[in-house]
Amino acid sequence: MKLKMSDYTAMSTEDLRAMNNMIVGILRSRQNEKIEDIKDQIKVGSKVIVNHARTQGIIFTITEIRRKRATVKGQYGNSLNVPIALVTLVK
Repeated sequence: MKLKMSDYTAMSTEDLRAMNNMIVGILRSRQNEKIEDIKDQIKVGSKVIVNHARTQGIIFTITEIRRKRATVKGQYGNSLNVPIALVTLVK
């Protein structure tokens, strides 16, 4: 079902808020599933890369894993707190 912009403008504010809450809930649950999948793969001491423009080509070592963020240590001793969703395990 594909809605047009006119369909959305015809909806009441309450309906739009309910739709927004439902969509945000679905997105959050998918993000949490992704984080849990990544957490299952990594552990302290794992070699990872961080999918961010500033960290291209640098391999990091995980030093701490928290609920949604991880602390990683770079090759030159620099530590970063990064979202787990940006971490990819190096095979």
